Amino acid sequence: MTVQVEGEQLRAKGPLGELMVAMDPAAPVSIDAAGVLVSRNSDGRHERARQGLVRRMVSNALTGVSTGFTRKLEITGVGYRAEAKGQDVNLTLGSRTRSSTSSRRA
Repeated sequence: MTVQVEGEQLRAKGPLGELMVAMDPAAPVSIDAAGVLVSRNSDGRHERARQGLVRRMVSNALTGVSTGFTRKLEITGVGYRAEAKGQDVNLTLGSRTRSSTSSRRA
């Protein structure tokens, strides 16, 4: 996996693709041998919030290009039914509600 800072964006490339994350001036990002470091310019409430947001976005991008994301669903109780058709999952919730979702990327 490679990570680069290009201007106002962080680019992450891995076996599952490439993602770019927009950086905030309130939370500068630096890359060193230990990893990616998201710091903040001051200790104000806004700066702490932006640092957490940028840190989570970088973390999600790195996970997305390296291992990908999974969804696990556990249905317990009675009156529910789920069936998988290829990459789609059809859920019957109660007697009138039908929901369908797809695992395909948009």
